Amino acid sequence: MVVDLRTAREVRDAPSRLARQRGVEWVNLPLFDALSPAALAEIDIPPDGHPLLAMYLTAIETRGPAICGILERIARVREGAVLFNCTAGKDRTGIIAALLLGLAGVSHTDIIADYALTETLIPDLVAEFLTNARAGGGDVEAYATFLESPASAMAGLLDHIDGNYGSFMGYFDHIAVPTEVLSRLQVRLGVTE
Repeated sequence: MVVDLRTAREVRDAPSRLARQRGVEWVNLPLFDALSPAALAEIDIPPDGHPLLAMYLTAIETRGPAICGILERIARVREGAVLFNCTAGKDRTGIIAALLLGLAGVSHTDIIADYALTETLIPDLVAEFLTNARAGGGDVEAYATFLESPASAMAGLLDHIDGNYGSFMGYFDHIAVPTEVLSRLQVRLGVTE
C-alpha cells in the first residue's frame, strides 16, 4: 500500500506512478490541505528555531484528525509493505515517520539522526527544486532553507511533544488515535506480537 501525503493539487500536477501500479493500493491522505502563512503565524518559534519547525508544530497542533486518519489507514493494512510519501520525503513524511518511530520506542536521538540523514540523500531533488524556483523568479535563498533537514527542527518537534503531551502516547491520546489502532501499528512495527 502507498499513502500519498501530498495535497490534491500536488497529486493532480504530478500524479504518482504507483497510483496505477498493479497489486498496489494507493490512497491520497493529505497531511495538509494547504499550508497557509496565517497558520504558520499562529505558532511561536523560539528565536533560534529553524523555520521548518513552524510547519512541524503547525502539523502537530492543527492536523490531529489528518494524522489520526493516516495512522488508522496504515494500521488497517494486514499484509505487505506500506510506503508513505510526500514531495521531498522529509517534512510531511518526516512527521509521520517520527510519530511511528516514537510509537515503536525508538530514541529521540535516533529519530533525529534518521530525519537529518534525509538531507544527504536528496541533493539532486533539492537542486531540481531550486532550479525550478530560480526559473520561476522565486526567492531561491529563502526556499533553500525549507529544503534543509536540520536536526534542530526535528529536535524541536520532539521537545514540543514531550513538553506539551508528556510522550508520544500522550500526543496520540490528545488527537484521539484509538487504542486498537496503536496496538495494530505496534504489531506491524514489531513492538508486540
